[in-house]
Amino acid sequence: MYEFAKKDDIDLLEFGIEKINENKKLKDFKSKKLIYKDEKVIKNCNGSIFKNLRNENWNKIYKSRIIKNNDIKFVPNLGGEDLNFNLKYYPFVKKFKRIFTKTYFWRIKKIRLYNPIKYFFGSNKLFFESLVEYYQKNKININNPILCFELMIIGYKNLFWNENYYYKEEYLINFFNAFKKLNLEDESIINKSSINLKNFYFKIYNKYKLLQINKKRDL
Repeated sequence: MYEFAKKDDIDLLEFGIEKINENKKLKDFKSKKLIYKDEKVIKNCNGSIFKNLRNENWNKIYKSRIIKNNDIKFVPNLGGEDLNFNLKYYPFVKKFKRIFTKTYFWRIKKIRLYNPIKYFFGSNKLFFESLVEYYQKNKININNPILCFELMIIGYKNLFWNENYYYKEEYLINFFNAFKKLNLEDESIINKSSINLKNFYFKIYNKYKLLQINKKRDL
């Protein structure tokens, strides 16, 4: 994988994974021949590309210079820290490549060691505020507002991952309170974003506005 990234001076490479149950033996996969096939370089890196990437770090190769030069770090005590890290890295990706060969074995346990809802969603306010602080500090919202808009929407969609959670009042309020600080609620920015992300934005925004209207009625 490293050679595929180095050959074209790639900023980010994502490779395939193989999910296995915890009672499965790795030797069962030894008969499968891995075919390492290079893929084309993608230079038009935008929300349409990033929205399809997995949240994890361990299936990617990053350019260390980008991480160091832009002070990209993991946030302590944050659920979804992989996704948070990626969303801070993506604005600096000019060349991307996806290798489909499954070279990483991800063992799935029957019983999780943590409560995924509490772990991932419990610090959602910090998750969004951390992104906003980073984008403001590096002027991503000013220099590349369309991508900044798309990354915030990807952050919401991927963090909560399931439509059952998208419309919870707490999550919507925390997200839009943070989102408003970036001054991205501009028609020209929204209309130029990826159509899927734009449509998702309006889905959650309309629900958020309805909640605000209902709150005023109850006062």
